[in-house]
Amino acid sequence: MNSSRNSEKMTIGEFLYKQNQKYKETKEKLVEDERRKLKEESSKSFVQEKSILLIEKIKDQVFEEIFSVLDNNGSGNLTPNNLNQKG
Repeated sequence: MNSSRNSEKMTIGEFLYKQNQKYKETKEKLVEDERRKLKEESSKSFVQEKSILLIEKIKDQVFEEIFSVLDNNGSGNLTPNNLNQKG
């Protein structure tokens, strides 16, 4: 028996049992780590910051266009009296 592998002088059965327990613990830890990693990845946003900024810019442009169409006198204030209702 190799003493460096079995420094506690266990029987072969005890040694193999202990090795199997270590293997199972390591495997369970790796599986749990992978599950956690997959869960974290699935909860992340897939839209990049650049895309979000572009969408916000387009929204602002659309709102400005709508506002300019409704503001028929160019005052920058919308009231029921100055709304362009033709449009």
